[in-house]
Amino acid sequence: MNPEAWRCFHDVVGDGTCPITDTWWQTETGMFQITTVPSMPLKPGAAGRPVAVVDEEGNEVPAGKEGFLVPK
Repeated sequence: MNPEAWRCFHDVVGDGTCPITDTWWQTETGMFQITTVPSMPLKPGAAGRPVAVVDEEGNEVPAGKEGFLVPK
């Protein structure tokens, strides 16, 4: 969800009190692994918590490269 739509839903529809849980996932990455939950700081336009993308040895890989998602 783009930041403008997020702010509209949060401020207008939710009256500034309803947390927006924006999601993107496949079955392997969903739910509480990467999705925001109401107790977390909310960031308009973000679909979840920060994650690193790492290789098989646990080293972070450059943007655009394949790897494994690791919650930070």
